[in-house]
Amino acid sequence: MTFRPLPIALLALCAGSLAAQDAPRIEPELPFEELADQPPPYDWDNDPEALSTPSLCRSQRWRCPDPMLVASEPRDVASGFLRPDAKIKTKKPKKGRKPVRVGRGTPVQPGQAPWMAQIQRPARMPSVTQRRLDWEDRQFCGGAWIAPGWILTAAHCLYDGRTSIKDARYRVRLGVNNIGFQSGGISYRITEIHEGPGYRPGVYSNDIALVRFAPDAATERGRRAWSEQIAIDGGPLSAGNLSGDQAWFFGWGRTERDRPSAPLLFGKVKIEPKCSNDRFAICAKGIGPGGATQCHGDSGGPLVIWDRGTPVLVGVVSHNTEHTLCGNQRKPGVFTRVSAFRNWIEGKTGRLPGLALWR
Repeated sequence: MTFRPLPIALLALCAGSLAAQDAPRIEPELPFEELADQPPPYDWDNDPEALSTPSLCRSQRWRCPDPMLVASEPRDVASGFLRPDAKIKTKKPKKGRKPVRVGRGTPVQPGQAPWMAQIQRPARMPSVTQRRLDWEDRQFCGGAWIAPGWILTAAHCLYDGRTSIKDARYRVRLGVNNIGFQSGGISYRITEIHEGPGYRPGVYSNDIALVRFAPDAATERGRRAWSEQIAIDGGPLSAGNLSGDQAWFFGWGRTERDRPSAPLLFGKVKIEPKCSNDRFAICAKGIGPGGATQCHGDSGGPLVIWDRGTPVLVGVVSHNTEHTLCGNQRKPGVFTRVSAFRNWIEGKTGRLPGLALWR
Protein backbone atom coordinates (compact mmCIF):
# COMPACT_ATOMS: atom_id res chain seq x y z
CA MET A 1 0.00 0.00 0.00
CA THR A 2 1.38 3.59 0.09
CA PHE A 3 3.31 5.72 2.45
CA ARG A 4 3.84 9.06 0.77
CA PRO A 5 1.98 11.04 -1.90
CA LEU A 6 3.68 11.64 -5.20
CA PRO A 7 4.47 15.35 -5.69
CA ILE A 8 3.09 17.41 -8.56
CA ALA A 9 6.42 17.15 -10.35
CA LEU A 10 5.81 13.44 -10.85
CA LEU A 11 2.73 14.15 -12.93
CA ALA A 12 4.81 15.16 -15.97
CA LEU A 13 3.73 13.12 -18.98
CA CYS A 14 5.82 10.64 -20.92
CA ALA A 15 4.06 9.07 -23.93
CA GLY A 16 0.65 9.71 -22.40
CA SER A 17 1.47 8.45 -18.88
CA LEU A 18 3.32 9.68 -15.81
CA ALA A 19 7.07 9.99 -16.24
CA ALA A 20 9.16 7.78 -14.00
CA GLN A 21 11.24 9.93 -11.67
CA ASP A 22 13.27 9.38 -8.54
CA ALA A 23 11.49 9.94 -5.24
CA PRO A 24 11.97 13.43 -3.76
CA ARG A 25 14.81 14.00 -1.33
CA ILE A 26 12.68 13.68 1.77
CA GLU A 27 11.13 10.40 0.67
CA PRO A 28 12.20 7.76 3.22
CA GLU A 29 11.37 4.75 1.08
CA LEU A 30 11.45 3.43 -2.47
CA PRO A 31 8.62 1.93 -4.53
CA PHE A 32 8.08 -1.77 -5.03
CA GLU A 33 10.05 -3.44 -7.79
CA GLU A 34 7.96 -3.42 -10.97
CA LEU A 35 6.49 -6.82 -11.80
CA ALA A 36 6.82 -8.25 -15.27
CA ASP A 37 3.17 -9.24 -15.60
CA GLN A 38 0.52 -6.53 -15.95
CA PRO A 39 -2.76 -6.24 -14.03
CA PRO A 40 -5.94 -7.36 -15.75
CA PRO A 41 -8.04 -4.67 -17.46
CA TYR A 42 -10.53 -2.88 -15.23
CA ASP A 43 -14.09 -4.23 -15.56
CA TRP A 44 -16.24 -1.10 -15.49
CA ASP A 45 -19.50 -3.02 -16.00
CA ASN A 46 -18.97 -5.12 -12.88
CA ASP A 47 -17.54 -2.53 -10.51
CA PRO A 48 -18.40 -3.74 -6.98
CA GLU A 49 -19.07 -0.23 -5.70
CA ALA A 50 -21.48 0.62 -8.50
CA LEU A 51 -23.40 -2.59 -7.83
CA SER A 52 -23.49 -2.64 -4.02
CA THR A 53 -23.48 0.91 -2.68
CA PRO A 54 -26.96 1.94 -3.92
CA SER A 55 -28.57 -1.12 -2.29
CA LEU A 56 -26.71 -0.48 0.97
CA CYS A 57 -28.01 3.07 1.03
CA ARG A 58 -31.58 1.97 0.31
CA SER A 59 -31.60 -0.56 3.14
CA GLN A 60 -29.84 1.65 5.74
CA ARG A 61 -30.45 5.22 4.63
CA TRP A 62 -29.16 6.79 7.86
CA ARG A 63 -25.68 5.53 6.94
CA CYS A 64 -25.87 7.50 3.70
CA PRO A 65 -26.31 11.14 4.81
CA ASP A 66 -27.40 14.11 2.75
CA PRO A 67 -24.13 15.23 1.11
CA MET A 68 -24.98 18.86 1.79
CA LEU A 69 -25.11 18.28 5.57
CA VAL A 70 -21.98 16.21 6.34
CA ALA A 71 -19.92 19.37 6.90
CA SER A 72 -22.35 20.83 9.42
CA GLU A 73 -24.72 18.26 10.95
CA PRO A 74 -23.54 16.29 14.04
CA ARG A 75 -23.56 12.51 13.59
CA ASP A 76 -22.93 9.42 15.70
CA VAL A 77 -19.63 7.64 15.17
CA ALA A 78 -19.40 4.30 13.40
CA SER A 79 -20.14 1.26 15.58
CA GLY A 80 -21.21 -2.34 15.20
CA PHE A 81 -18.58 -3.10 12.55
CA LEU A 82 -16.72 -6.37 12.19
CA ARG A 83 -12.99 -6.21 11.70
CA PRO A 84 -12.24 -6.05 7.99
CA ASP A 85 -10.71 -9.53 7.89
CA ALA A 86 -13.45 -11.18 9.95
CA LYS A 87 -15.18 -12.81 6.99
CA ILE A 88 -12.70 -12.53 4.16
CA LYS A 89 -12.98 -15.48 1.78
CA THR A 90 -9.86 -16.34 -0.18
CA LYS A 91 -9.95 -17.81 -3.66
CA LYS A 92 -7.35 -20.09 -5.13
CA PRO A 93 -5.45 -18.36 -7.93
CA LYS A 94 -5.76 -19.62 -11.46
CA LYS A 95 -3.08 -22.07 -12.41
CA GLY A 96 0.07 -20.37 -13.67
CA ARG A 97 -0.77 -16.95 -12.20
CA LYS A 98 0.50 -15.64 -8.90
CA PRO A 99 -2.08 -13.96 -6.64
CA VAL A 100 -1.54 -10.25 -6.15
CA ARG A 101 -2.30 -9.09 -2.61
CA VAL A 102 -2.59 -5.43 -3.40
CA GLY A 103 0.17 -3.61 -1.55
CA ARG A 104 0.41 -6.86 0.40
CA GLY A 105 -2.95 -5.79 1.71
CA THR A 106 -6.46 -7.12 1.18
CA PRO A 107 -9.43 -5.46 -0.56
CA VAL A 108 -11.99 -3.87 1.77
CA GLN A 109 -15.60 -4.75 1.10
CA PRO A 110 -17.89 -1.76 0.30
CA GLY A 111 -19.27 -0.27 3.52
CA GLN A 112 -16.60 -1.81 5.79
CA ALA A 113 -14.59 1.41 6.26
CA PRO A 114 -17.15 4.23 5.89
CA TRP A 115 -14.88 6.74 7.66
CA MET A 116 -12.28 6.56 4.87
CA ALA A 117 -11.57 9.78 2.96
CA GLN A 118 -9.56 10.38 -0.19
CA ILE A 119 -7.57 13.55 -0.84
CA GLN A 120 -7.80 13.86 -4.60
CA ARG A 121 -6.03 15.93 -7.20
CA PRO A 122 -8.32 17.97 -9.49
CA ALA A 123 -9.38 16.42 -12.77
CA ARG A 124 -7.40 19.01 -14.70
CA MET A 125 -4.05 20.60 -13.83
CA PRO A 126 -3.11 22.86 -16.79
CA SER A 127 0.19 23.82 -15.19
CA VAL A 128 1.24 20.17 -15.36
CA THR A 129 -0.53 18.65 -18.35
CA GLN A 130 -3.27 19.52 -20.83
CA ARG A 131 -4.90 16.12 -20.63
CA ARG A 132 -7.52 15.14 -18.09
CA LEU A 133 -6.03 13.19 -15.17
CA ASP A 134 -7.09 9.58 -14.74
CA TRP A 135 -7.98 8.00 -11.40
CA GLU A 136 -4.40 6.88 -10.74
CA ASP A 137 -2.98 10.38 -11.26
CA ARG A 138 -5.64 11.90 -9.03
CA GLN A 139 -4.93 9.69 -5.98
CA PHE A 140 -2.85 11.69 -3.49
CA CYS A 141 -3.46 10.81 0.18
CA GLY A 142 -5.90 9.20 2.55
CA GLY A 143 -7.65 10.50 5.63
CA ALA A 144 -10.36 9.72 8.17
CA TRP A 145 -13.66 11.54 8.67
CA ILE A 146 -13.74 12.45 12.38
CA ALA A 147 -16.16 15.39 12.72
CA PRO A 148 -18.65 17.38 10.62
CA GLY A 149 -16.55 19.06 7.93
CA TRP A 150 -13.22 17.66 9.17
CA ILE A 151 -10.86 14.84 8.21
CA LEU A 152 -7.65 13.85 9.98
CA THR A 153 -4.62 13.14 7.79
CA ALA A 154 -0.81 13.47 7.73
CA ALA A 155 0.83 16.92 7.74
CA HIS A 156 3.01 16.03 4.75
CA CYS A 157 -0.24 15.50 2.80
CA LEU A 158 -1.02 19.23 2.96
CA TYR A 159 1.49 20.01 0.20
CA ASP A 160 2.13 18.40 -3.17
CA GLY A 161 5.67 19.56 -3.84
CA ARG A 162 5.54 23.22 -2.77
CA THR A 163 1.86 23.74 -3.55
CA SER A 164 -0.80 23.51 -0.84
CA ILE A 165 -3.74 21.24 -1.51
CA LYS A 166 -6.09 24.13 -0.71
CA ASP A 167 -4.50 26.54 -3.20
CA ALA A 168 -4.31 23.83 -5.87
CA ARG A 169 -8.03 23.04 -5.42
CA TYR A 170 -7.60 19.43 -4.36
CA ARG A 171 -10.78 17.80 -3.04
CA VAL A 172 -11.91 15.57 -0.20
CA ARG A 173 -13.90 12.56 -1.32
CA LEU A 174 -16.09 10.59 1.11
CA GLY A 175 -18.09 7.39 0.72
CA VAL A 176 -15.86 5.85 -1.93
CA ASN A 177 -14.41 2.35 -1.84
CA ASN A 178 -13.13 1.83 -5.38
CA ILE A 179 -11.48 5.01 -6.69
CA GLY A 180 -11.32 3.56 -10.19
CA PHE A 181 -15.09 4.04 -10.31
CA GLN A 182 -14.85 7.79 -10.82
CA SER A 183 -18.53 8.60 -10.33
CA GLY A 184 -18.58 6.99 -6.86
CA GLY A 185 -18.51 8.85 -3.56
CA ILE A 186 -19.13 12.53 -2.84
CA SER A 187 -16.48 15.25 -3.28
CA TYR A 188 -15.99 18.51 -1.38
CA ARG A 189 -13.83 21.60 -1.65
CA ILE A 190 -11.07 22.15 0.90
CA THR A 191 -11.60 25.32 2.94
CA GLU A 192 -8.87 25.11 5.63
CA ILE A 193 -5.67 23.16 6.31
CA HIS A 194 -3.90 22.93 9.68
CA GLU A 195 -0.53 21.32 10.45
CA GLY A 196 -0.17 19.56 13.76
CA PRO A 197 1.76 21.51 16.43
CA GLY A 198 5.49 20.96 16.15
CA TYR A 199 5.40 19.36 12.71
CA ARG A 200 8.86 19.14 11.13
CA PRO A 201 8.90 18.43 7.37
CA GLY A 202 11.47 15.97 6.12
CA VAL A 203 11.81 14.11 9.40
CA TYR A 204 8.04 13.51 9.80
CA SER A 205 7.94 14.63 13.42
CA ASN A 206 4.35 15.26 14.66
CA ASP A 207 3.10 14.29 11.21
CA ILE A 208 -0.60 14.98 11.66
CA ALA A 209 -3.01 17.52 10.16
CA LEU A 210 -6.63 18.57 9.94
CA VAL A 211 -8.39 19.38 6.67
CA ARG A 212 -11.70 21.21 6.70
CA PHE A 213 -14.11 20.67 3.82
CA ALA A 214 -17.47 22.00 2.66
CA PRO A 215 -19.93 21.37 -0.19
CA ASP A 216 -19.78 23.56 -3.27
CA ALA A 217 -21.24 23.66 -6.78
CA ALA A 218 -19.28 20.51 -7.75
CA THR A 219 -20.59 18.45 -4.82
CA GLU A 220 -22.91 15.68 -6.02
CA ARG A 221 -26.18 16.79 -4.41
CA GLY A 222 -28.40 14.02 -5.72
CA ARG A 223 -26.16 11.13 -4.70
CA ARG A 224 -25.98 9.14 -1.48
CA ALA A 225 -22.84 7.33 -0.32
CA TRP A 226 -22.18 5.12 2.69
CA SER A 227 -20.11 7.30 5.06
CA GLU A 228 -19.76 7.52 8.85
CA GLN A 229 -17.41 9.29 11.25
CA ILE A 230 -14.91 7.32 13.32
CA ALA A 231 -14.21 7.69 17.05
CA ILE A 232 -10.69 8.87 17.91
CA ASP A 233 -8.46 7.55 20.67
CA GLY A 234 -8.40 9.40 23.96
CA GLY A 235 -6.48 6.78 25.91
CA PRO A 236 -3.27 7.26 27.92
CA LEU A 237 -0.08 8.23 26.10
CA SER A 238 2.09 5.49 27.60
CA ALA A 239 3.88 3.54 24.90
CA GLY A 240 2.87 0.21 26.37
CA ASN A 241 -0.87 0.73 26.36
CA LEU A 242 -1.21 -0.60 22.80
CA SER A 243 1.87 -2.82 22.64
CA GLY A 244 1.11 -6.22 21.13
CA ASP A 245 -2.36 -5.20 19.93
CA GLN A 246 -3.46 -5.95 16.40
CA ALA A 247 -4.51 -3.00 14.27
CA TRP A 248 -5.59 -2.33 10.70
CA PHE A 249 -4.56 0.48 8.36
CA PHE A 250 -6.35 1.52 5.17
CA GLY A 251 -5.32 3.12 1.89
CA TRP A 252 -5.24 3.27 -1.90
CA GLY A 253 -1.45 3.36 -2.03
CA ARG A 254 0.97 1.83 -4.46
CA THR A 255 1.16 -1.93 -4.63
CA GLU A 256 3.63 -4.55 -5.76
CA ARG A 257 2.84 -3.39 -9.29
CA ASP A 258 4.07 0.13 -8.44
CA ARG A 259 0.69 1.70 -9.12
CA PRO A 260 -2.20 2.80 -6.85
CA SER A 261 -4.88 0.30 -5.94
CA ALA A 262 -8.37 1.03 -7.25
CA PRO A 263 -10.19 -0.83 -4.44
CA LEU A 264 -9.55 0.32 -0.89
CA LEU A 265 -7.14 -2.02 0.90
CA PHE A 266 -6.42 -2.86 4.50
CA GLY A 267 -3.21 -4.13 6.07
CA LYS A 268 -3.09 -6.01 9.36
CA VAL A 269 -0.25 -5.06 11.71
CA LYS A 270 0.96 -5.70 15.24
CA ILE A 271 1.90 -2.71 17.38
CA GLU A 272 5.51 -2.75 18.56
CA PRO A 273 6.49 -2.08 22.20
CA LYS A 274 9.01 0.61 21.22
CA CYS A 275 9.09 3.44 18.68
CA SER A 276 11.52 6.29 18.02
CA ASN A 277 9.23 8.78 19.76
CA ASP A 278 6.74 6.81 21.84
CA ARG A 279 4.81 9.85 23.00
CA PHE A 280 3.91 10.99 19.50
CA ALA A 281 4.34 7.90 17.31
CA ILE A 282 3.26 4.27 17.05
CA CYS A 283 5.37 1.66 15.28
CA ALA A 284 3.58 -1.36 13.82
CA LYS A 285 4.76 -4.25 11.70
CA GLY A 286 2.88 -6.34 9.14
CA ILE A 287 1.79 -9.72 10.46
CA GLY A 288 3.19 -12.85 8.81
CA PRO A 289 5.53 -13.26 5.80
CA GLY A 290 3.01 -11.55 3.51
CA GLY A 291 2.13 -8.80 5.97
CA ALA A 292 1.25 -5.38 4.61
CA THR A 293 3.30 -2.20 4.91
CA GLN A 294 2.37 1.31 3.83
CA CYS A 295 3.70 2.67 0.55
CA HIS A 296 3.33 5.83 -1.60
CA GLY A 297 -0.29 7.08 -1.46
CA ASP A 298 -1.29 5.46 1.85
CA SER A 299 -0.13 8.56 3.74
CA GLY A 300 -2.70 10.14 6.01
CA GLY A 301 -4.80 6.98 6.13
CA PRO A 302 -6.16 5.66 9.44
CA LEU A 303 -4.70 3.05 11.78
CA VAL A 304 -7.68 1.48 13.56
CA ILE A 305 -8.20 -0.79 16.58
CA TRP A 306 -11.54 -2.45 17.33
CA ASP A 307 -13.08 -2.14 20.78
CA ARG A 308 -16.12 -4.40 21.21
CA GLY A 309 -17.36 -3.72 17.69
CA THR A 310 -16.42 -0.04 17.68
CA PRO A 311 -13.56 1.02 15.37
CA VAL A 312 -11.26 3.55 17.07
CA LEU A 313 -8.74 5.72 15.22
CA VAL A 314 -5.40 5.38 17.03
CA GLY A 315 -2.87 6.42 14.37
CA VAL A 316 -2.24 8.19 11.06
CA VAL A 317 -0.04 6.66 8.34
CA SER A 318 3.20 8.67 8.32
CA HIS A 319 6.29 6.88 6.95
CA ASN A 320 8.52 3.81 6.94
CA THR A 321 11.71 3.57 8.98
CA GLU A 322 15.32 3.70 7.81
CA HIS A 323 14.57 3.99 4.06
CA THR A 324 12.72 0.67 4.17
CA LEU A 325 11.31 -0.53 0.85
CA CYS A 326 7.52 -0.75 0.54
CA GLY A 327 6.45 -4.25 1.52
CA ASN A 328 9.66 -5.02 3.45
CA GLN A 329 8.73 -6.77 6.69
CA ARG A 330 12.03 -6.32 8.53
CA LYS A 331 11.15 -2.84 9.79
CA PRO A 332 7.85 -1.50 11.14
CA GLY A 333 5.87 1.36 9.67
CA VAL A 334 5.44 4.57 11.67
CA PHE A 335 2.04 6.08 12.50
CA THR A 336 1.40 9.38 14.28
CA ARG A 337 -0.26 8.73 17.66
CA VAL A 338 -3.72 10.33 17.62
CA SER A 339 -4.21 10.46 21.40
CA ALA A 340 -1.18 12.76 21.73
CA PHE A 341 -3.00 15.39 19.67
CA ARG A 342 -6.59 14.99 20.89
CA ASN A 343 -6.67 18.35 22.68
CA TRP A 344 -5.32 20.12 19.59
CA ILE A 345 -7.85 18.30 17.38
CA GLU A 346 -10.81 19.22 19.58
CA GLY A 347 -9.54 22.79 19.73
CA LYS A 348 -10.30 22.96 15.98
CA THR A 349 -13.29 20.63 15.59
CA GLY A 350 -15.02 21.09 18.95
CA ARG A 351 -15.61 18.20 21.35
CA LEU A 352 -15.85 14.89 19.55
CA PRO A 353 -18.72 12.51 20.38
CA GLY A 354 -18.70 8.78 20.92
CA LEU A 355 -15.18 8.28 22.24
CA ALA A 356 -14.47 4.60 22.92
CA LEU A 357 -12.08 3.80 25.77
CA TRP A 358 -10.77 0.26 25.99
CA ARG A 359 -7.96 0.78 28.48
